[in-house]
Amino acid sequence: MKINADVLPHKSFVFEMKDGDAKIRIHVPDGQVNEVGEVTYNDGELIGYTVTIEAFRDTDLNANAVKYIDDGKPTA
Repeated sequence: MKINADVLPHKSFVFEMKDGDAKIRIHVPDGQVNEVGEVTYNDGELIGYTVTIEAFRDTDLNANAVKYIDDGKPTA
């Protein structure tokens, strides 16, 4: 991993979260990391990376991001 002050490229990002049975997915089709914070190292835990991502408007979607929600409840 290189650490420098280069401007990072635009990329697509997908974030997946879980809260009990509920699942949330956020898709950012055109995003860019514009701030990188501290890295957190703790024994026995995942390494934590703090970043800020700017989401740019996707003209096809007419949105900056799309959120998908599955509440985890079965449907009939």
